[in-house]
Amino acid sequence: MPRDNNRIERSQYVTRQLQSHLQQYGYELQELALIQPSELFLTKAGDQIVQSLFKFERHNRELALRPEFTAGAAYHYSLTHSNQVVRWQFNGYIFQENPASNVADYQQWSIGAELIGMSHVVADAEIIAIAALGLEDLGLEKWKLVVGHTGLTRSLLRQFNLDVRVERFLMQQMAGEHHSIIEKEKILQHYNTWIANSNLSGDQPWAGNSSDKPMGGRTQEDIARRLQQKRRRTHEWDRFVAALDFLNDWMAIRADERIAFDQMRTCIAQHLDGYQSEILMHWKKSLSLLDQLGVESHHITIQPAIARAWEYYTGVVFELYIEDLHVGGGGRYDELIRMLGSGRDVPAVGFTYYADHITDHVKIPDENFQSVYNFVTPDHLVEQALPWVKHIRLSGIRVQMLLEAVDSPYSLFLEDRNEVRVKDSVYRFDQIELLISDLKQGIPQ
Repeated sequence: MPRDNNRIERSQYVTRQLQSHLQQYGYELQELALIQPSELFLTKAGDQIVQSLFKFERHNRELALRPEFTAGAAYHYSLTHSNQVVRWQFNGYIFQENPASNVADYQQWSIGAELIGMSHVVADAEIIAIAALGLEDLGLEKWKLVVGHTGLTRSLLRQFNLDVRVERFLMQQMAGEHHSIIEKEKILQHYNTWIANSNLSGDQPWAGNSSDKPMGGRTQEDIARRLQQKRRRTHEWDRFVAALDFLNDWMAIRADERIAFDQMRTCIAQHLDGYQSEILMHWKKSLSLLDQLGVESHHITIQPAIARAWEYYTGVVFELYIEDLHVGGGGRYDELIRMLGSGRDVPAVGFTYYADHITDHVKIPDENFQSVYNFVTPDHLVEQALPWVKHIRLSGIRVQMLLEAVDSPYSLFLEDRNEVRVKDSVYRFDQIELLISDLKQGIPQ
């Protein structure tokens, strides 16, 4: 068929192909409301989602345009009170604002899948393999898969005995990228500012009788309490710096599986306990299953400190790239359904494609692409043109009727009531099946 790779056609092709790809693995297409209660997303949100959410109020209720599918899927599952394993897929528009961007690109087409109710490492491997192999199904070759483990990273950080608020602050600061020494200093400055503006130290305004104070303004109890708080803040600072130093080394690990796991064991040798050894074992098992599912190892990079969303991911996480363009990612989120009100943790893992980014790299194969033909007719032959365009459309060929010629190689011209010209060929109405056959093979350029 003639080729005219406009973006809408490619976007529809990408959606059809990936939807079919997911169906092959048993993922059923579901619909989620475009407008949902904002608390649904704030429950799982880190600062990134909070800042990007489009919120508004109706009937004294705060609503939001969905920024993704995972929270909606998890909430829907929680309402069923089911213990069944479900495989769901979704596609549609999501809405996010990027405060750091000057581009008003608030609406993106997204395609995703969720596997809920299965805790085995095979579930992790299945989701990662489906996401990666979907790119291959689209004919994309230069894709990369980066795999990390938020659960392991969080477990290692807990050994520094940070206050939970300090740990959350640290993870938010470190999310997303590698950090240089200069950036480390900036984080320390941010920490100082943050700690000064919080009540983390437990400081309380003095509320006693003024007559209890000596001339200097402080009682012995005040002085003792403040010294204790100062020692506590110093100790917390030391733990924070130690955790930050560890994360700098941890985030520097980025290599193939064999080298990366050797580097991880070296980095965490003094922190490793039985629980973390078990995490490493299960992680390696999921990676070995990827090979059996058809994901070749040369596409895979291990980077343990990937931080998609430290607030709610609990296990394996991954990112997908086409060359250096980020086109998708996902991971395990076993605590989210409880956070949404189910009262219990439910194993769950999923991913999303940023379909607009993928579309930019996809070309529709000739056998899947169909252009729109122009059927050009003079005003006085409009009625004679209608049977022609009717038969052509019934054959599955797209055609639009025009009264004036346009600059396009895909044009047919009604010469008189019984003849159509295509390039140098002329067809009578009784030869319309031959015309249709030739159109399906493509007009010579």
